[in-house]
Amino acid sequence: MKLLSSLLPKPMQLPFYALAAASSAAGLGLIRALPPATPPVQKPLLQKIGTASSLLVSYRPIQLLAPTEMVFGFSAAMMNAWVNGAGRTPSVFVTENDRSFYQDRLGTHGRAS
Repeated sequence: MKLLSSLLPKPMQLPFYALAAASSAAGLGLIRALPPATPPVQKPLLQKIGTASSLLVSYRPIQLLAPTEMVFGFSAAMMNAWVNGAGRTPSVFVTENDRSFYQDRLGTHGRAS
Protein backbone atom coordinates (compact mmCIF):
# COMPACT_ATOMS: atom_id res chain seq x y z
CA MET A 1 0.00 0.00 0.00
CA LYS A 2 2.83 2.40 0.75
CA LEU A 3 4.36 1.82 -2.66
CA LEU A 4 0.98 2.34 -4.26
CA SER A 5 0.52 5.64 -2.40
CA SER A 6 3.71 6.91 -4.00
CA LEU A 7 2.33 6.01 -7.45
CA LEU A 8 -1.18 7.45 -7.02
CA PRO A 9 -1.74 11.18 -7.27
CA LYS A 10 -2.59 12.86 -3.96
CA PRO A 11 -6.33 13.48 -4.69
CA MET A 12 -6.82 9.78 -5.59
CA GLN A 13 -5.25 8.33 -2.43
CA LEU A 14 -8.14 8.90 -0.01
CA PRO A 15 -10.84 7.40 -2.28
CA PHE A 16 -8.57 4.48 -3.12
CA TYR A 17 -7.86 3.69 0.54
CA ALA A 18 -11.53 4.11 1.44
CA LEU A 19 -12.50 1.68 -1.31
CA ALA A 20 -9.78 -0.77 -0.20
CA ALA A 21 -10.99 -0.60 3.42
CA ALA A 22 -14.64 -1.09 2.44
CA SER A 23 -13.85 -4.00 0.14
CA SER A 24 -11.72 -5.73 2.77
CA ALA A 25 -14.50 -5.28 5.33
CA ALA A 26 -17.00 -6.74 2.86
CA GLY A 27 -14.58 -9.55 2.08
CA LEU A 28 -14.63 -10.59 5.72
CA GLY A 29 -18.28 -11.47 5.27
CA LEU A 30 -17.32 -14.05 2.66
CA ILE A 31 -15.28 -16.13 5.08
CA ARG A 32 -17.05 -19.35 5.92
CA ALA A 33 -17.60 -20.29 9.53
CA LEU A 34 -15.26 -22.89 10.97
CA PRO A 35 -16.69 -26.25 11.95
CA PRO A 36 -17.25 -26.66 15.68
CA ALA A 37 -14.08 -27.65 17.46
CA THR A 38 -13.91 -30.99 19.18
CA PRO A 39 -12.81 -30.71 22.79
CA PRO A 40 -9.22 -31.85 23.32
CA VAL A 41 -8.74 -35.20 24.96
CA GLN A 42 -6.80 -34.90 28.18
CA LYS A 43 -3.80 -37.23 28.13
CA PRO A 44 -2.20 -38.63 31.28
CA LEU A 45 1.03 -36.99 32.38
CA LEU A 46 3.16 -40.08 31.83
CA GLN A 47 1.88 -40.37 28.26
CA LYS A 48 2.84 -36.74 27.61
CA ILE A 49 6.32 -37.31 29.03
CA GLY A 50 6.71 -40.47 26.95
CA THR A 51 5.65 -38.70 23.77
CA ALA A 52 8.04 -35.80 24.40
CA SER A 53 10.95 -38.10 25.20
CA SER A 54 10.34 -40.28 22.14
CA LEU A 55 10.34 -37.14 19.99
CA LEU A 56 13.58 -36.00 21.62
CA VAL A 57 15.24 -39.34 20.97
CA SER A 58 14.07 -39.76 17.37
CA TYR A 59 14.18 -36.24 15.88
CA ARG A 60 17.62 -34.68 15.32
CA PRO A 61 16.58 -30.98 15.14
CA ILE A 62 14.92 -31.28 18.54
CA GLN A 63 18.11 -32.86 19.92
CA LEU A 64 20.08 -29.87 18.68
CA LEU A 65 17.58 -27.26 19.86
CA ALA A 66 16.88 -28.64 23.34
CA PRO A 67 20.18 -27.56 24.97
CA THR A 68 19.86 -24.11 23.39
CA GLU A 69 16.34 -23.73 24.71
CA MET A 70 17.39 -24.82 28.19
CA VAL A 71 20.28 -22.35 28.27
CA PHE A 72 18.05 -19.58 27.00
CA GLY A 73 15.42 -20.38 29.63
CA PHE A 74 17.90 -20.30 32.48
CA SER A 75 19.64 -17.17 31.26
CA ALA A 76 16.31 -15.37 30.75
CA ALA A 77 15.29 -16.26 34.31
CA MET A 78 18.62 -15.02 35.64
CA MET A 79 18.36 -11.75 33.68
CA ASN A 80 14.80 -11.29 34.91
CA ALA A 81 15.90 -11.73 38.52
CA TRP A 82 18.78 -9.32 37.98
CA VAL A 83 16.65 -6.62 36.37
CA ASN A 84 13.81 -6.97 38.86
CA GLY A 85 16.16 -6.51 41.77
CA ALA A 86 17.00 -9.91 43.25
CA GLY A 87 20.61 -9.60 42.14
CA ARG A 88 20.84 -5.87 42.63
CA THR A 89 22.47 -4.14 45.57
CA PRO A 90 22.52 -0.36 45.98
CA SER A 91 26.29 -0.29 46.46
CA VAL A 92 26.83 -1.66 42.95
CA PHE A 93 24.63 0.80 41.08
CA VAL A 94 24.33 3.88 43.28
CA THR A 95 27.47 5.79 44.19
CA GLU A 96 27.86 8.25 47.04
CA ASN A 97 27.64 11.13 44.54
CA ASP A 98 24.31 9.81 43.31
CA ARG A 99 22.99 9.57 46.86
CA SER A 100 23.98 13.16 47.65
CA PHE A 101 22.45 14.36 44.37
CA TYR A 102 19.10 12.74 45.13
CA GLN A 103 19.20 13.85 48.76
CA ASP A 104 19.67 17.43 47.58
CA ARG A 105 16.73 17.14 45.18
CA LEU A 106 14.39 15.33 47.53
CA GLY A 107 15.37 17.17 50.69
CA THR A 108 16.23 14.04 52.65
CA HIS A 109 19.42 15.23 54.35
CA GLY A 110 20.20 13.46 57.56
CA ARG A 111 17.57 10.75 57.11
CA ALA A 112 18.44 7.14 56.49
CA SER A 113 17.71 6.15 52.93
